[in-house]
Amino acid sequence: MSLLWITFATGFGLGLAIAMPVGPIALICIQQALTRGFGAGLAAGLGVALADATYGAIAAFGLTAITNVLVNMQTPLRAAGLAAMIWLAWRIWRDADVPKHIAPGARAGLATTAQLFVLTIANPMTILTFLALFVGAGVGMGESYEYSMALTLGVFSGSLGWWIVVAGLTGILRNRINDQSVRWVNRASALMIAGLAIWIAYGLVQGW
Repeated sequence: MSLLWITFATGFGLGLAIAMPVGPIALICIQQALTRGFGAGLAAGLGVALADATYGAIAAFGLTAITNVLVNMQTPLRAAGLAAMIWLAWRIWRDADVPKHIAPGARAGLATTAQLFVLTIANPMTILTFLALFVGAGVGMGESYEYSMALTLGVFSGSLGWWIVVAGLTGILRNRINDQSVRWVNRASALMIAGLAIWIAYGLVQGW
């Protein structure tokens, strides 16, 4: 196996490691797949994977200047993420009664991808997590273009692969539950996302 494929496999593993923890992003992706089907869940996961790949590229190409800017912009980034989360929570609660067989169109899918990209990219801890994982895995930063690109594509593939699995499994579950159950899942998801938004707001006020 060539070194480029090994580098790609390393990036794939890093992408999986970033995507797998359950949090508000995972909750939104699952909610989308459960309510609107595999395509909607995949659209949400694609937004997350693109954001992960963006941060992966920053780490892989050794773009320390961008890293420093992102770290120094934690407050506005967290505020942007807070606003996006509040809006998503409101929309999910508003659409709680939408029957689960109604699937979004292409424009709605693109909107979902963009929303999840912004929500993920607005989290400054993501870049710090990538940096920690890259260092822990012994992956050199600022290497040649080919190796950095292989790492970035690996991160994207690992993250997107995880969301394909999640959306697929959720789609199977979706066929076994009724609209009443989906309604309660939507409401619970909206409340959990809103609760996390309140926690982030509290952190901003307290300065941590």
